[in-house]
Amino acid sequence: MHTCRRWRYIILESSSSLQLHLYFTHDKPIDEMLKYSPPLPLFIDYGKAQMSTKDEEGVLLALQHHHDRVRLINLHEPALQKLVMVMGKPFPMLEKLRLISLDPWYCSRLPETFTAQRLRHLALIQVGDVSTPGLPLLASITGLVTLSLRGISSPTDLPVNYLVSRLSLMPLLEHLCIEFDSEPFELQSSPPGNVKNLAALQPQMAQLSKSDGFIFGGRCRYLERLVSCIRAPLLTTFTLSLFTRPSIPLPHLSEFLTAAEELRYPVCSFTFSGPTEENPGVSIVIAGSEEFADQSPEEAPFRIRFPCTRLDTQVACAARISTALAPMLSSVERLHLEYYATRWHKGLPPVIPREAWFEHLRPFSDVQKLQLDTAMIRKLSFALCPEDGPPAPEGILPKLSKLLRPHHARFEGMLDPFIAARQAAGQPICKRRSAPTSDSESEDDDDPWSWLASRLADEEGEGSTEPDSDSDFE
Repeated sequence: MHTCRRWRYIILESSSSLQLHLYFTHDKPIDEMLKYSPPLPLFIDYGKAQMSTKDEEGVLLALQHHHDRVRLINLHEPALQKLVMVMGKPFPMLEKLRLISLDPWYCSRLPETFTAQRLRHLALIQVGDVSTPGLPLLASITGLVTLSLRGISSPTDLPVNYLVSRLSLMPLLEHLCIEFDSEPFELQSSPPGNVKNLAALQPQMAQLSKSDGFIFGGRCRYLERLVSCIRAPLLTTFTLSLFTRPSIPLPHLSEFLTAAEELRYPVCSFTFSGPTEENPGVSIVIAGSEEFADQSPEEAPFRIRFPCTRLDTQVACAARISTALAPMLSSVERLHLEYYATRWHKGLPPVIPREAWFEHLRPFSDVQKLQLDTAMIRKLSFALCPEDGPPAPEGILPKLSKLLRPHHARFEGMLDPFIAARQAAGQPICKRRSAPTSDSESEDDDDPWSWLASRLADEEGEGSTEPDSDSDFE
């Protein structure tokens, strides 16, 4: 395409307003672009596929001789190991830096002389810098908007007090991601000599007044210490991946999330998985609609996942999480409980104490609809209406009015004693089949012949615990 000289001059004079830049990516002739193009900002983006030899030579040329124009760098191994060696100089225009290593064998590190005073977005994923005790790179950066550190070897490499001291100097931070290497490690292990001083820093508080996203992957004890030192009242997304089941109370997590009032959503889902599944554990999703909770949980604004094999331990740990999330769960109006098991497990199922279920359900004080799959109907019925004990106390799910099931599930009368007890206490509960699609608002009775059973019961002078409905689905 040909552009006349006058318009070309106008465009280049307005390059800053038009945000013009030279975009270097795979198979681009970087040497020619640098030779014949005006001195525009440089975007170096090679984060999707392996670089060719010509690509590496072109990027080396840009990093060595045009580092004062580089605004974006996105690189990954194996080429990263060679390219970072020439980055030991100032990058005065650099705003976005993303370095990725998918193989822990590589230990590429930025030179100590690397500086980027205008850096706003930093993502280091399994590169050598996140395994360097104290992460020296953080010491010179204060204007970050997003910070993502993934693949950190050990908590001793990034002491909580030091991390908080750096976060307290980042008033613009909007998104924070801290993820450790999933290999086992001990929080109490002695820190290396060169980070003892960092670990001994006096604890302080970091006010992340602009942060709206928080991601953490690691162990409970580090998480508790971290959230005890930061405040982020404007959070709208929260993702937590625990490497072990939560075995300690989480009061600081509760306080941290209570302050984030934007994290109140009406739909919550707990998914338990069988011991024979590939990664048995518990997944918790809280969202604004059933679509996110059931169909797209990975896109939900609030997610927690922790590994655990036995169902009784899963329920006990879920109860501990529910206690920590009590202020949030009190806003939930619809609760889904599912048990996912695709393969048969030998041996008797574990006995789950009723009190564990009650502790898990107690924070859901505003739930009106409870959806259960077939396995969960059977398991929960032992707690809500046991054969040799009283039904669940009225303080458990006090506003429940509807029990829902998916199309493939059946109640088979297992929860009828619980429904009858609530009916006698003035809290009618009806059973319904959940809608096949999230945008459907109609409902139908659990039993397609319930209208006939209800009529026969009326003729015999008996009441029905399952009222009729004029619509088809919930």
